[in-house]
Amino acid sequence: SVGISALADGTDGELITWDASGAAATVGVGTATNVLTSNGAGAAPTFQPGPGPAVRVYNDANQSIANATTTDLTFNSERFDTDSMHSTASNTERLTATTAGIYVIFANAGFASNTTGYREINIKYNGSTYICRVKKTPTAAIGEADFTASCLYELAATDYVTVNVYQTSGGALNSVTTGNFIPEFGMAWVAPASS
Repeated sequence: SVGISALADGTDGELITWDASGAAATVGVGTATNVLTSNGAGAAPTFQPGPGPAVRVYNDANQSIANATTTDLTFNSERFDTDSMHSTASNTERLTATTAGIYVIFANAGFASNTTGYREINIKYNGSTYICRVKKTPTAAIGEADFTASCLYELAATDYVTVNVYQTSGGALNSVTTGNFIPEFGMAWVAPASS
């Protein structure tokens, strides 16, 4: 065995490994959020991004949605926000990526009971591009129309997403608040950016 005192000085944060030929080598320094990842036999391990940022927000009050009017939902409270992706003071309808990467994005919303027309929930990218849509017609048996929309999408730092709803009941209709599931909006980083 080799004692610590017999080792040569190295670089703070590097780890010792052995390469495919059995020669001593080092693993480069990672960052505070990285995890050490095996790259298989014959390849040195490397530090890779660890679990990424995540956010989940909600609104604790009903929001009135005018007939045949696309309306962004706003969110006045946070369940969690690990990377400053939401503000309860300004642009409360937005979730903004502060770390580039691929995100799973979801939105839950519900409308008050009414069987006239149809209901729609959309996730929108940077205020102009729809990236997810769910549309349905409520029935008497269902009454309240609840939705979940979700997708994977690549976001650069400062890109943002919003959720909007649309309804054709013939009059104003509430987007209702129920328990810990509607309305809720969230996203979580799942992988590094593709380029």
